[in-house]
Amino acid sequence: MLRTILYFLKGTAGEWFENLTTPFNDWTAFKTAFLEQFTDNNTSITLRNCFHNIKQKPSESVMTYIGKFNKLLRRIHQLETNDYYSDAQILDQFIAGLKDKLIKKICPHAPEDLNSAI
Repeated sequence: MLRTILYFLKGTAGEWFENLTTPFNDWTAFKTAFLEQFTDNNTSITLRNCFHNIKQKPSESVMTYIGKFNKLLRRIHQLETNDYYSDAQILDQFIAGLKDKLIKKICPHAPEDLNSAI
């Protein structure tokens, strides 16, 4: 699978991959090296700030909020090589970002994880 990556990497990323002296044995090793090479600390900080401040807008449907929340979470997981947030932190932030009337409906059910809350 890692051999096919070269066909998808363009420009600077393709050159970086072609010039590697040691091949990667697995996806995790490639991902770690790629992220170290092509992301900076500011990107990670910005995404974490967005995560801590995400809110459902007054006119926004819950489905739209769920989509935004999950997209942001995926981006954070792509950048972080380890699990930066625990399941409990993810659940807490998801609920905190909902409109007040939805929070009042969800909390009595005491969801144990994000999927239960959704």
